[in-house]
Amino acid sequence: MIPELYHAHLSEKLTRSNYLVTILLIQVVQSIKEVTLETIATKLAIPINFESRRKKLQRFLSENEWSIDNIWLPLVIGWIKGSVKQNKVIYLAIDRTKWQSNNILMVSMIWRKRAIPIYWKALEKQGNSTLENQQFVLTGLKQILSPNKA
Repeated sequence: MIPELYHAHLSEKLTRSNYLVTILLIQVVQSIKEVTLETIATKLAIPINFESRRKKLQRFLSENEWSIDNIWLPLVIGWIKGSVKQNKVIYLAIDRTKWQSNNILMVSMIWRKRAIPIYWKALEKQGNSTLENQQFVLTGLKQILSPNKA
């Protein structure tokens, strides 16, 4: 099941073809609970050869439509507006983590004892983030969360 907020947002931001592939992709990932390109391509219900499905997925996931500013942030903003009362305190956590060879600075909103990623930035260097990096990820969020107290 995909919430109505996701349907409305994705159908507005994506082309019709990419929207349909996204819905299929979400359903496959929810059912197999494994995220490898080959496993998803095997289970994806598109009537083409396996190798063609795999290449289609690669092209699909590398498209410019899939940016944090185009897809994720507007979705999070819609969710916050519908779920969090105005002027309510929102707690944010900022953390830097290394995932494989990627160094990522992440800002998450604490919601019902869970950390929900709101914004992230891939850091160009290994090691800790700088004050400038931290200010960059927090500045954009201030405009998003301005009716609330972050």
